[in-house]
Amino acid sequence: MTSASVLPSDQRRALWFSTAAFTVCFAVWTVFAIIGIQIQHDLGLTDTQLGLLVGTPILTGSLIRLILGIWADQYGGRMVFFFTMLSAAVMTALLALAYD
Repeated sequence: MTSASVLPSDQRRALWFSTAAFTVCFAVWTVFAIIGIQIQHDLGLTDTQLGLLVGTPILTGSLIRLILGIWADQYGGRMVFFFTMLSAAVMTALLALAYD
């Protein structure tokens, strides 16, 4: 399928799904920002330790994108995107089970 043969309705649908997926992923960071101060207090973390706690997912996320790009070439972007979103949703839900 060439870009000339993509229907405008398909383009709009892709735009809305991508926007919704971005919103869900951004919500994870928002939740972490909200509970970060409480986590720092509960665990007695210094500002540096909290910074490392917040920064580590950013670093690992940038590194995992290399692997996800390779998988997207091998298995298709839709499949990789679906499992990435599913993984993010499951991990976010598991936060409710976390305790100190």
